[in-house]
Amino acid sequence: MSDDRRQVSLYLAETIRELKPDLILTYDAAGIDGHPDHMACSEIVSQLTSREFPGIRVWCVALPGRLLTILKLSGQMIGDSDIDRRRASPTMRIFIGRAVLPKIRAWYAYRSQRGAIAKGLGRLAPIWLAVSVMQFEYFAEARP
Repeated sequence: MSDDRRQVSLYLAETIRELKPDLILTYDAAGIDGHPDHMACSEIVSQLTSREFPGIRVWCVALPGRLLTILKLSGQMIGDSDIDRRRASPTMRIFIGRAVLPKIRAWYAYRSQRGAIAKGLGRLAPIWLAVSVMQFEYFAEARP
């Protein structure tokens, strides 16, 4: 994604103009897991919304420290100090309840997600079990 920043930004700007969202969700500056595409996505969204859509609220996904530690120990997250400095701390917690079922289906729907999970949590428990215990989503306000 880093090589296509201009194209991605133009596409997102067009989509935002068309949809007129009240809120945009993105990754934190660490890309949650340190993946370069996730970090580029966060940067593109942050720059684009600051420049062209200052009235739209932007939240980034954030993980509480305890969950982050578990994900690092299981091999699901990169434990790099530079990436850790870029992580957002959650300021909001939203209960998702039964919406966890569509979340599990979404994880299974994308081959890239299944592969990433198999390297970490998937070695310890089936993904449906791991995701089903995560009854909350955590966010930080990237821009008020």
